[in-house]
Amino acid sequence: MAEDNEKRYALSSESKKEQTLPAQSEASVYESICLHLVDARAKSFNAINTAMVQAYWKIGREIAEAVGDRTEYGKKLLQFLSERLTVDFGKGFTIANFVICVNFIRHFQFATHCVAN
Repeated sequence: MAEDNEKRYALSSESKKEQTLPAQSEASVYESICLHLVDARAKSFNAINTAMVQAYWKIGREIAEAVGDRTEYGKKLLQFLSERLTVDFGKGFTIANFVICVNFIRHFQFATHCVAN
């Protein structure tokens, strides 16, 4: 008898839930989920972009501090970094990209407070 009461309660609870929840079409649920995914992807892309800008700024600072006014040493260092980092991390670590990083730090030295150490 207690089992029958539990079944009746469960059925009446389900009926109430179905009555109180607004009906949504499959398409509207799909669209809502798509919006969540698009928003999450945009936030992750922004976070990644921020982290990469900070990394490039720090790379430029590291190279600029290591090289100083020693042009010949700078050329050798950039060649070494390019070869080694390409092996370890893949493409994108060209000498030209390192020069861009160094120019970035030279033009935006004021950004120290924006980049976490």
